[in-house]
Amino acid sequence: MASCVDETIANIIKALDNKGMLKNTVNVFTTDNGAGRYGSNWPLRGGKKSHWEGGVRAVGFVYSDLLPMVGKELSARGDVLIGLDPTEKAGKKYRTGPFKDDKFDITIYAAIKMSKWKLLAGNNGPRNSWNMADPVGGQTRDLDFDETRMVRLYDLVDDPSERTDVSEEKQEIVHKMLAKLDEYAKKAVPPQM
Repeated sequence: MASCVDETIANIIKALDNKGMLKNTVNVFTTDNGAGRYGSNWPLRGGKKSHWEGGVRAVGFVYSDLLPMVGKELSARGDVLIGLDPTEKAGKKYRTGPFKDDKFDITIYAAIKMSKWKLLAGNNGPRNSWNMADPVGGQTRDLDFDETRMVRLYDLVDDPSERTDVSEEKQEIVHKMLAKLDEYAKKAVPPQM
């Protein structure tokens, strides 16, 4: 399948070049995010309709002579708001722990990336899975997963599979990211239904 995609992209680029259009074209190739219920995102956790990496990470690239080359980083963006849904909240009884007094309501289903850090807020329990067997060690389950915990922080460089929550150890980073979510929440337009 991947070789067919490669060949098709090469044909498109060649056709644009043959017609003298390549230097005046912005080429964007991207994929849909995350596999569905029966797909595999291994080794990433989660899938469609989740804020876990398996549900939000997608490959893609942009190429054009019209755009300046700014580097080879994964993303030139500093902050990435993954999701913020004030209509999906856990009960108030879950607003506990060291982040309960932050301005941002930690029971709101939300996620944000800043640099190598990813913060998940709200109830991520129903979407907590790898949805497939570990090819090496059998079925993967997070036996220590606490569905009542409303804040999780992951280092995506050292832990791209989001296995180790470091929110307790990195509270200063969590407070900073919750403040950023609060800024976004204040600017958000309520859903129109």
